[in-house]
Amino acid sequence: MNARPADATQLRPMRQADVEAVSEIEKRAYPFPWTPGIFRDCLRAGHQCWVLEGGVKLLGYGVLSAAAGEAHILNICIAPEY
Repeated sequence: MNARPADATQLRPMRQADVEAVSEIEKRAYPFPWTPGIFRDCLRAGHQCWVLEGGVKLLGYGVLSAAAGEAHILNICIAPEY
């Protein structure tokens, strides 16, 4: 049994299958959006890539580079409609 409400938000690691949906949010949010290839490269490079889901919808995402005892936020976004 799952006690989590169907519309609850959840943060989870980004997968290759999320790239197109993430890219669509990126296009709506920024005048100079990252391309899908940049998100794929971030996943391949091992950056911390996360998505925020609300029910079955993607609400936002973030990309973090962590190395040598420090971290840098490379991209963080919530879909403009939210």
